[in-house]
Amino acid sequence: MGDENSKTYNRNEKIINEENKSERLEKDIDKMWFDPCFSFEECVHANIAKDIMDDKIKSLKRLNEKENNFTKNIDLNKYRNDDGTFTIYKTSRPLNSSNGEQLYEMSKKLHHEGMAIGNGKNFIYSDYGVNENNSSVRFWDSKENKENWADTEIVGKTNASDNEVKEIFFGEKSEKWENPKDYNFIFHNCQDYAEEKINDFKGK
Repeated sequence: MGDENSKTYNRNEKIINEENKSERLEKDIDKMWFDPCFSFEECVHANIAKDIMDDKIKSLKRLNEKENNFTKNIDLNKYRNDDGTFTIYKTSRPLNSSNGEQLYEMSKKLHHEGMAIGNGKNFIYSDYGVNENNSSVRFWDSKENKENWADTEIVGKTNASDNEVKEIFFGEKSEKWENPKDYNFIFHNCQDYAEEKINDFKGK
């Protein structure tokens, strides 16, 4: 469905550009250590900047891998309703770490949240903040049984094309969710992720 050739964003170009920047910065750092004009603190800060840059590159590559696996293994027609739409779901469960269980007892409002699209029989799930395989975002088919959600709520439908589904899950806007080091319990968390993706699908 939709124009599958409309996607213009190329993450590979961005990765190459970031790698080139990282290589140039590494050469500059090597020179800085032997240049008396630069203090020890400045050299350390430059190294930290390079580490952040390299983390970003790894995140971009991981998202590329996920998109490639998704495209290879997921036939979106199997998840559509008879009218061609997807039903949108919000999913949640109590926090399941030892710390999370304590927090959950303190406030019933604290929980892990995700989202899904599907047709009531087959589902594609996604959530953020699990740090699975050094990655914060997951995508999986309901057959994989990765998560036992306590609550699953229908929140709408979407007419998203195949290309729009991949754009919502893997487009440039999604890159901010891939790095596990970016997780913030208050400002950048699983509930924010699920809300953003649900709203993106509702807009299609």
